[in-house]
Amino acid sequence: MELGMTIISATLLLLIIVPLTLMQLKKRNKEQLLLKSLKTLSNQQNCKLTKYDVTSDFAIGLDQATKTLFYYKNTVLENISKHVNLSQFLDCEVLEVRQNNTRNKQGDIENLNLVLHPIDKNGTVETLKIYNSKENYQLNGEVDLTKKWKDLISLSIK
Repeated sequence: MELGMTIISATLLLLIIVPLTLMQLKKRNKEQLLLKSLKTLSNQQNCKLTKYDVTSDFAIGLDQATKTLFYYKNTVLENISKHVNLSQFLDCEVLEVRQNNTRNKQGDIENLNLVLHPIDKNGTVETLKIYNSKENYQLNGEVDLTKKWKDLISLSIK
């Protein structure tokens, strides 16, 4: 009887632990690939990342010496890599697009972007996609991360 309970307990434990471990390894590998791509992008511009963050589908980094921002996003729909010279920009803002709903007066966040406004009026506005509800069903720290990077970029611009 004890041997049967031990076997059942071990089997149940394996059925729980193995999938969770595999999911965690897959996530870690994906983040490592994103970081590697971001570092490759910065090396191509002869820069070195002094600050960076990696999430499940994008990586963002900054070379504070050259004031260059690097962004790499990899999703099923698109693969985006950008490097931005921050000395050409006036300011940075967080742009939240919300969808109205009955549960929340403000609405759910549908899109979350970092928007860089150029010094030159004829220059192009640079938009970095942080979160899209069609790609990710749930926010996972993107709001705080966006505010952090807005502040970092604003400090580098000034």
